[in-house]
Amino acid sequence: MVILLVTCTIICAASLSLVLSGKGNPFDFRISAAIISKRRPFLTKIMHFFTEIGKGVPTTVIIASLFFLLKSSAALPRIAAFSTISTLFIGKALKNLIRRVRPIENRLVEEKDFSFPSAHALSSAALYGSIALNSTMRAPSLHLSTILLCILLIFCIGFSRVYLGIHYLLDVIGGWSLGLVLASAFTLLFTSGIL
Repeated sequence: MVILLVTCTIICAASLSLVLSGKGNPFDFRISAAIISKRRPFLTKIMHFFTEIGKGVPTTVIIASLFFLLKSSAALPRIAAFSTISTLFIGKALKNLIRRVRPIENRLVEEKDFSFPSAHALSSAALYGSIALNSTMRAPSLHLSTILLCILLIFCIGFSRVYLGIHYLLDVIGGWSLGLVLASAFTLLFTSGIL
C-alpha cells in the first residue's frame, strides 16, 4: 500500500512538472492525435458510455450502493466516500491553480473548466481504486474479478476523455495517479484506525 502511495505520488508530481514546464506538450499532442485518428463510430459510442459513468450521478449511486450493500461498520464505503469526495475539492483547486487549457480541436464533448487533472480520471481512480485496494486486502484470490473490473473501469473512463478530445494524456495520468494516492492514503488511514 505504501509503495503504491509513493509510486503514484511520484507519477503525479512528474505529470504536473511536465504540464507546468510545457515539456509534456509535444508528447500530449502526438498521443492525442494518434488516438483521435483511430476514432470509429462504434468506439465513439463506447467512449461516450464510459465518460457518462464517470460523472457525478453514477459515482454517487455506486458509493450509496456500497453503504446499502455492505455492513454499516464496513470500512470500504467510508473509504470510497472520503477519497471520492476529496477529489471534488482537490481537483477543482488544481484546475484553477494550474489553468491548463483543454484541447481545442476535435472535441466530441464540450467542457468549460480547465484540463489538468482530469476530474473523471481522478474520481474514478479514487472510487474504483478504493474498491480494488480493499478487495486486495481482504482476500485477493476471491476478489480477482472485482479488482480487474475496477482496473478496467479506471482505464476506460480516463481513456475516454482523451478519445473524446477533451483531455490530454498527462491530464488523465495526473488524475489517475492522484486518485490512487487518495484511495491508498484513505485506506491506510482507515485501516490503521486514524479515521
